[in-house]
Amino acid sequence: MNAQGWDVKDRIGREAVGGAPAAASVSPSAPRPALLARLLDDEKLLALLLLSPTVLLLAAFIAYPFAMGIWLAMSNASVGNPGHFIGIKNFTKAWNDSIFRTTFRFAKSVTWLNRGLEVQSNR
Repeated sequence: MNAQGWDVKDRIGREAVGGAPAAASVSPSAPRPALLARLLDDEKLLALLLLSPTVLLLAAFIAYPFAMGIWLAMSNASVGNPGHFIGIKNFTKAWNDSIFRTTFRFAKSVTWLNRGLEVQSNR
């Protein structure tokens, strides 16, 4: 016990003598910390261990759908048909469609009108 009445123990739980931490014994019979405890003491490995679930979830729910969206936009895939890469043909086909261009112009004008009203209201 130290001056405050607390038991003083070193990192692996051995009693300390005189309030000072017990010195680690070098004898071969001294108990070694478990492998997991030694691995978790390494901060880089612990950081990797703690971040890996987050990285895997981000990859599964953000990166994979993003990559699949790009693939689907640049292929002729449809339901039941795996398709093959066609590049920007889908985009040129959409741009040459009169209904798409009319809708695009309308959306652009509504966006600019909204932006103009927003600027006016902030003055």
